[in-house]
Amino acid sequence: MECPSLNEVASLSSDRLLKVLKELRMHPVRKSELVVKIGERLIAGSAMGADKWNILEQVAIAAMDVLYFDLASRCIAMLAAKFGGSARRVLRLKGMLCEAQGDYAAAEPFYKSILEKNPTDRQVKWRQVAILKAQGRFDEAIKELEAQMKITQMAEEGYIELMNLHLNSKHPDYDKALTNCEELILQNPTSYCWLMLCAEILCTGKPTSTNFLLARKYYCESILQNDGPNNMRSFWGLWNVCKNLRACGASTTENADLMKWAEERILSTYEKMDCPQKEYAALLFKDEVKK
Repeated sequence: MECPSLNEVASLSSDRLLKVLKELRMHPVRKSELVVKIGERLIAGSAMGADKWNILEQVAIAAMDVLYFDLASRCIAMLAAKFGGSARRVLRLKGMLCEAQGDYAAAEPFYKSILEKNPTDRQVKWRQVAILKAQGRFDEAIKELEAQMKITQMAEEGYIELMNLHLNSKHPDYDKALTNCEELILQNPTSYCWLMLCAEILCTGKPTSTNFLLARKYYCESILQNDGPNNMRSFWGLWNVCKNLRACGASTTENADLMKWAEERILSTYEKMDCPQKEYAALLFKDEVKK
């Protein structure tokens, strides 16, 4: 979708601006500065139309994102005047504003109030996980998220978050992170990103020849799904894991051939793109030949 620049907002009609905000709500596009700029103009001109309440919520969240707390508070106040201070959407936004300001303790009562009426509210449960994560309490966040996934449907997003929590905790659990990533592959077998990430987790967690061999398979499958220039990370990963297999004495003719093939593909891709990385890659591969 095409969005206007910040400088163009002042010259566009209210109808056009309303359409832009609606498109941004319908698509997972994060353009908080633009939403705030449009929101300020529409609110000032009382030109929000039939979508007024959705727009106020949208602008409030965007304002928190860019630390414009005064605007966020004004939007929440207008929503509270319409729906009441105890309405779910108002309580959730109040909690999110406290989070954005770094006052996590103040956010909790708002979320607990919502959960008293609806204990399975997924959005609010996610906010509680976000608070634990922001405080560095990864183990608690993992337990909370695992409990949520037993009672609500949040398959893909839940596994993604769990994987990241396991990888970023004080004591990373690569085995569990790998399990989460493999669950994502089961849901989307053709995703080259998840295949590549599985390979990287295997190489990082336990750098053994067994894991290197499995990682090599994942890298190859990732390249099979996408052998374009936007998957160079997998080509580099394949080359590096082949090099590691050679270093630990597990190299074969097949491994040497794959390493050479990855090297040639990396160089040819950089040559076509005419980017400076080709010189670095050429020097690196040249040094490897001498070893």
